[in-house]
Amino acid sequence: AVNELKPLATPIELIDGKAYQFECHSHDTVIGIYSESQQSFDNYGRKFYPLHCANIQPLTVEGK
Repeated sequence: AVNELKPLATPIELIDGKAYQFECHSHDTVIGIYSESQQSFDNYGRKFYPLHCANIQPLTVEGK
């Protein structure tokens, strides 16, 4: 059997104060605000570190 290798997705640039959706540890989908000074996402006082998270996606505000 031949195995195919695919390149990893390029990490996204995280922006201080922006909201992101991600998966981390055993949690399902989590939403958090990124803090540049803390180098983590904050979710109501819980910290999630980007290196331990997957599928990080920025959230956007949609108007009517």
